[in-house]
Amino acid sequence: SLLDGATSAFKRLSQIPQLSTFGRGFGSASYGVSKLLYAAEFSDLPDDRFQAALRRAVAQLVDRGQPPNPSQPKFPGVAAQLLPGSPKEGGFGALPWQEHIRARHAWWGA
Repeated sequence: SLLDGATSAFKRLSQIPQLSTFGRGFGSASYGVSKLLYAAEFSDLPDDRFQAALRRAVAQLVDRGQPPNPSQPKFPGVAAQLLPGSPKEGGFGALPWQEHIRARHAWWGA
């Protein structure tokens, strides 16, 4: 499934200890979330369970450097709503994927 593709990319990214929070943010957008954006552009918005799972996986990777569903979760350090956006504007490089999908649907008139 699309979520499996994104989470497998997150697992690989979490194994690179040299990545900073910003590196993990850009990596999550480039290698994880981008896998589902094209498909989501031409289908319905993912259901609430899918969205919650992806939101949680992005936060675990970007904020804590952990793979999805870690065996020993860490406490969050940065609120998830602060992760999207450019570091220049105060974000951490994660892609605001829900807004992106909604914008593409609006563009296509879906």
